[in-house]
Formats: sequence, C-alpha cells, structure tokens
Amino acid sequence: MSDSFKKIPILEPASDEESHANADKESTAFANETDLRKLAEESQHGRSEDLKDLIHCVAKIVVLCVFVILLLMGLSFSWHLIAPDKFRYLSEAQINDIRNILFSGLVASAASAYFRKNL
Repeated sequence: MSDSFKKIPILEPASDEESHANADKESTAFANETDLRKLAEESQHGRSEDLKDLIHCVAKIVVLCVFVILLLMGLSFSWHLIAPDKFRYLSEAQINDIRNILFSGLVASAASAYFRKNL
C-alpha cells in the first residue's frame, strides 16, 4: 500500500550562482546610484499594464461574442417575419423571447446614448 503513494520531492535552495547573480545585480544598481524603489515601481507598473491588457483582450472577446449572438438572434427573428409558415422553426414563445431580448436592449442602449449626449 505504501508503494501507491507518491513522495513529494524536496526542494533545494537556490544555487550559489543564482544568489550571486542577484547580489551582483543589486550591487551594480547601488554603484550606478540607481533607485531600487523606482525600478521596483517600474516593474510593478509593467505587471499591472500586462494585467490590464489581458483584461482588455478578454473584454473585447466577450463583446464580440455578445455581438455575434445578438446578430444571429436578429437574423433568426427577421427570418420569422419574412419567411412563409412552413419555413419557420421557432415557437411563438421563443419568438417573443427573442423580441424582448433584442428590443429591450435596443431601447436601453438608445436611451443610454441619448442621456449621455444630452445630460
């Protein structure tokens, strides 16, 4: 039974070369009178900007997906308005749901745009 358990490997401390490299980097910064706080803030700023870029990309993808879904719903709704009865595939309740989603969002966005412009 003890053979079925995996052993957790023991992590070894950083090698001397790594610690020397970090010490050399720090001593060079002190020798050049580089402000370490400023360097740390710049590094933090870079990480923060990377996170903001990632969030921005995800938001763009979400907006694009919502646009595609609303476009497909609009096309489906339009098809049911112009197609003969034998080519319709949604029930009346489903058409009403699509109508509510499309036009409640349309009215809300138009109202929002109007109030932003005029208020």
